[in-house]
Amino acid sequence: MFLPFETTLSLWFSPSPVYGWEPVPPVEAVNDPTGAALPDAAAGAVSDGAGACTPAGLPAMRLVFKGVKWTAYPVFGMRANPQYDAVSQTRREEDEQHLSDILREARKAPKLPPGPKTDW
Repeated sequence: MFLPFETTLSLWFSPSPVYGWEPVPPVEAVNDPTGAALPDAAAGAVSDGAGACTPAGLPAMRLVFKGVKWTAYPVFGMRANPQYDAVSQTRREEDEQHLSDILREARKAPKLPPGPKTDW
């Protein structure tokens, strides 16, 4: 089947970030470049009270970037077929006449070859 348009298929790839929950690692003593130990408040992040929402007995969790997940999206499209104009310009009457001539010839009684000569 020859269509007036060509179908195209494109694949679009989209990255999606993947995050996962991990427990917060324990805070170790942090030293400044001079070698002196820093106070505990400077060693960790400033508390905003989020730890108060963590139930007792559960470790503090943080959201960590794990990687990227690629998702493919198929996109179907159409564009004009430049060859369609040449094919669509048919000669229907001539084609039908040619077909009827072929059918008419097929309906005629077949010509039998002459039989063997019998000179008795």
